[in-house]
Amino acid sequence: MESKIDLLNDVNVIIFRISGRLLKEHDVQFLEETIQAKLMLPFNKVLIDLTELNYVNSSGINLFMKIMNKSRILGGDIAFFGVQGDVKKLFDVAKLSEVYTVFTSEEEGKEYFKNN
Repeated sequence: MESKIDLLNDVNVIIFRISGRLLKEHDVQFLEETIQAKLMLPFNKVLIDLTELNYVNSSGINLFMKIMNKSRILGGDIAFFGVQGDVKKLFDVAKLSEVYTVFTSEEEGKEYFKNN
């Protein structure tokens, strides 16, 4: 599992890219600590790129919920793009698309945060 964070100053967005498989508790904990360290005003919006994520388990979904809660406390929000394959199946079965905002591209996500 690999990750990368980009900060977009013009819209106060953290773009977080996750690739591989999000399975192990220590990976989830590392990601949580990494994102939580960046998630503070003015960076209160999180756009997560799942284009290269092949699998996520319940620990990963819990991580997404924690990030959503903190960003909303700070007056921001969370959104995803690039949801595909087994991860998309999980989003569909668990109805996560009803909980999270999901876009097909990074550009759509950036535009969403520019307008909100």
